[in-house]
Amino acid sequence: MHAQNQSDAVNFEQFVLESTILNDSRNINVWLPSEYKGGKKRYTVLFIPSGEESSNFMTFTSTIARLIDENAISPMIVVGIESVSNDANLKLADFSQAESNSDFEKYLTFIKKELEPKINKSYRTNTLTAVIGESVAGLFVLETYLLKPETFDYYIAFDPAIWMNDYQYVKDLDKYLVDLEYPGKTLWFAGSSSPDVSKSTRIIAKTLKKRNVVNLSWYYADEVGEKHETIFRNTKEKALTQVFGG
Repeated sequence: MHAQNQSDAVNFEQFVLESTILNDSRNINVWLPSEYKGGKKRYTVLFIPSGEESSNFMTFTSTIARLIDENAISPMIVVGIESVSNDANLKLADFSQAESNSDFEKYLTFIKKELEPKINKSYRTNTLTAVIGESVAGLFVLETYLLKPETFDYYIAFDPAIWMNDYQYVKDLDKYLVDLEYPGKTLWFAGSSSPDVSKSTRIIAKTLKKRNVVNLSWYYADEVGEKHETIFRNTKEKALTQVFGG
């Protein structure tokens, strides 16, 4: 594991963002690649929705730093949104209501209308954005991809909590793939051996293969050797290198 060093700490920043959309505040963690200081280059932004406290955030960005050092992935800016206690904004609303005034919609609007403009104003960003999450946050990633595919360019989901809402989004998958277009989007998702997850993630993969969705690059990792609690830790490097490598 890449040990946290002085440059990692120097490249870590934190601020509090008062949100009128959420009617609450969020601690925002920002990590910058070592080459950022003094340069002019602009970078893709990787968002980590709700759940990455500063200690976990630094562990994750240490992996990012090592992969960049090894030229395995392109340098990027990483933005983590810390959870609040009993964060209702990632207790996703019923899927059929997600396009109305739901917690899902509010949280996504917070990211796009308040957080992303703040990041773009404060840092040298390019036009590309990505989102990564596991479990409930992984479901948030998938729901955003299915409902609002224009939101991000890269979507990465580990063991998404697809058992929520009685697997409704899996049942409606064909409808969403018909109704929406996915120009230039990349989807990477993984399922563990958990029966609550693996059956549905395999259905998604089979459906995407069958439908041959135009302009979508997608990858599915069927991680039968992983459990729900280990899949992110053990497969994150695979996801990052497949999505951001080359």
